Amino acid sequence: MKNLKHSYPMLNEIKDYKILKEIGIGGMGVVYKAVHPGLKNNVIIKELSIKGKEMGERFEREAKILMTLRHDNIVSVYDYFIESGKKYIVMEYIDGVTLADVIAKKKKLKPLAAILIFNEIVKGLTYAHSKNVIHRDLKPRNILIAKSGEVKIIDFGIASCEEILDGECTQREVTKEGVIIGTPAYMSPEQLTDAKETTPLSDVYSMGIIFFEMMAGEPPFGRSLTAESMAARLKKESLNFAADDIPAAIKSVIKKCLRYDPRKRYKNITLAQKKLERYVKKLSLADVKENIHHYVYSGKFSPSISCARPVYSSFWGSFKESRTRRYALIISSCTIVIAVASYVLLATPVYYSLFMNDRMGKMEIRYIIPIPRTIIPYPRLKLPDKKLYLANYEKTVTAVKEKLYKYIDDNYKDMIYNFQIRAVLTRQELKRGIVYDIASEEIILQPENYIKLTANDFFVDFGEHRELEPYLVFSSPVVYREAGRYFLKITLNNQSYWTHFDLRSLEERDDPLVVETLHRATPQRSVSFVFDVIDEATQKKIDGVKIFLFGGTPWYWISWEKNYANNKKNQEYLLNGRRYDFLFTHPDYISNQIKLFAGRDQNVVNVSVRLRLRKKPGN
Repeated sequence: MKNLKHSYPMLNEIKDYKILKEIGIGGMGVVYKAVHPGLKNNVIIKELSIKGKEMGERFEREAKILMTLRHDNIVSVYDYFIESGKKYIVMEYIDGVTLADVIAKKKKLKPLAAILIFNEIVKGLTYAHSKNVIHRDLKPRNILIAKSGEVKIIDFGIASCEEILDGECTQREVTKEGVIIGTPAYMSPEQLTDAKETTPLSDVYSMGIIFFEMMAGEPPFGRSLTAESMAARLKKESLNFAADDIPAAIKSVIKKCLRYDPRKRYKNITLAQKKLERYVKKLSLADVKENIHHYVYSGKFSPSISCARPVYSSFWGSFKESRTRRYALIISSCTIVIAVASYVLLATPVYYSLFMNDRMGKMEIRYIIPIPRTIIPYPRLKLPDKKLYLANYEKTVTAVKEKLYKYIDDNYKDMIYNFQIRAVLTRQELKRGIVYDIASEEIILQPENYIKLTANDFFVDFGEHRELEPYLVFSSPVVYREAGRYFLKITLNNQSYWTHFDLRSLEERDDPLVVETLHRATPQRSVSFVFDVIDEATQKKIDGVKIFLFGGTPWYWISWEKNYANNKKNQEYLLNGRRYDFLFTHPDYISNQIKLFAGRDQNVVNVSVRLRLRKKPGN
């Protein structure tokens, strides 16, 4: 609406409304500022001066639509009447400026201001869409910003809402096919080609253009409908931004709003608002209005904007744009550097090498358990080439794994707690010809080569080794200790291994001293078993129990009474240092199967088993 001289006579009163002044004149008629006769507040009166059925229907439609919409972000309509053959709409008076005026003055809005205004427009538009109203002509000139900080959507003259039933709009599209309705610079591709194709998603597209213009100062496709701008609008690819200073968060919202395919845009404009909500969610409605007012009319935000989250161009750009974040980055970087340097110096060998190389030495403790030659021949077993002889390789590896697993399971699983060997390292000192123990510590040795541990068990894994050595190796990490005299004690299977050595300083010896202990197997001897089978309830001995031992080739249950109880020759094959499985059966009792390990230091194993009486039918 422009303030121009015209040929219309100035009126003092229209109906009961006192005219204060003429605000402007446009293509459809005159706009007046007036006083409401009952409310005594200022109102706007729009007069339709152009005659014609189509314009009259459009004018009447705007009045009816706005009278159904009651929202803080949509301008209110108080009355619609015909006086002296002319049609009038009485609307809420907004003392403010249009968003177009704000953009013209400021060129580019600050990101937070753009988000606050965008969110307020979204509230009104969401409400309109919920009432089945599509605006179809959203643009900065149709957005009013009051001096109170309120944001209002105006001009629903070409909105899509053809019938009003019970205060609700229903869609009955009567737009002629092929007709373009709206302002081309802000129209969606489907609206440009055929107004009948407009949906609420067309308004989403227009909101993307408004958001872009608030950030860049100009619409993305220019203000006029040229062949180039039309072609750019109808491209199916995503919009490429020339304005690199638009923050990434806002840029992503704009891009999704401006998708060529309506189905790829936000399903409703509220989703776009939610993407930006994190920046202003701590601001109350009063804070929002206050900040919009201060920014639009004084150029600065109010103090309450400190509750908002800053909007940066990007993550890395935030350190350039924010002094606080820049200082935080510097401080955190320095902290990390200091922490890493401290760790390197104090918790790694670097400290000893740099500052204590004349006092400290390093060592590695290893415990070696030989593997029988029937499993891995001495000095090593060379596996077939995996690439050339895959089947042979897999067959060999599987066979060795099975033998080694059984050997470890039978001989060492119960002797080595969780496959960890505990070594006690003691530092000694010689004073006046007498050796004193200064300090002792426990060092844990863990499997190094073939044993891999799981939560409850272990498995054998040769990795990528082509040659297998016949040793199980348990080792410690490289440890740094004060140079001097030491002894190492390892106890396994009731045997103790003592190693005395001198640890030299790093100045004298840079490579670690390997303290290696070779396991010597205790000779196996025959073991005898004594069984005591009792009733679980009465604690009395049970007679007539049959005992079976799992063994033989192939493996099966062997009667103890027939093969071992009175057969001394067979008993000689029962050796300590092995695992045994026994089964106890009786016709009146529930069978019980047990596993036990006969230690290398045991000659006699006493076995006590309790059996539970079977329940008889009827009991």
